[in-house]
Amino acid sequence: MNFQNRKIENIEKPFCDWLSFTINLTEENLRDSLIFGEPSQILKGYSGYNQAYISSSGALIDYNKENPQLRLYISLSSKALYSQTMSLENIIQWAIERGGKFTRIDLAKDDYKEILNIEEIYNKIKNAEITTRFRNYSVYSGEIYSAIESGKIGSTVSGKTIYLGNLKDSNTLVRIYDKGAKEKVKHHWIRVEYQFRRKLPINIAILLF
Repeated sequence: MNFQNRKIENIEKPFCDWLSFTINLTEENLRDSLIFGEPSQILKGYSGYNQAYISSSGALIDYNKENPQLRLYISLSSKALYSQTMSLENIIQWAIERGGKFTRIDLAKDDYKEILNIEEIYNKIKNAEITTRFRNYSVYSGEIYSAIESGKIGSTVSGKTIYLGNLKDSNTLVRIYDKGAKEKVKHHWIRVEYQFRRKLPINIAILLF
């Protein structure tokens, strides 16, 4: 049973599952960013960044010394977060002290007690039996990263992962999926994730800090 390095007494508590931010691009900050691990996989630059790598902990680091206005981008996936020796609060403090601007924060909650049922959730959406400010949904199946269905709340849905919100435009997304099926384990494991983007992450980071 893989609980991703969380203590047994904490496995049912909400947790941060993704954290992305930028900090001021300086030589000192570049050196300090090695706290997230030494480069282990060099990547091609993108979106204006001409240097990028994956660290030994799984962190993504992007920068462009020729264009410091892009700042130093650091993205910590769930794997990278769980590999850190610093607490989440200390990582946020570390970023803020270096002019941190948060671009994405995911908060998640796992269900191991069979409280949530994917098919029941789908049916509630299909029958418009939910109250939500979200109007749109997208459904994904398994490891295929293309939408197999999308539409308005109240129409038919099926699959293993559902997003509430617009994938491209929403500042907040809700993602509900069968984590047990993804990890190929036999026990019940449904995950609910809230993804905050753009202007919202800084407010969430302050609350977490």
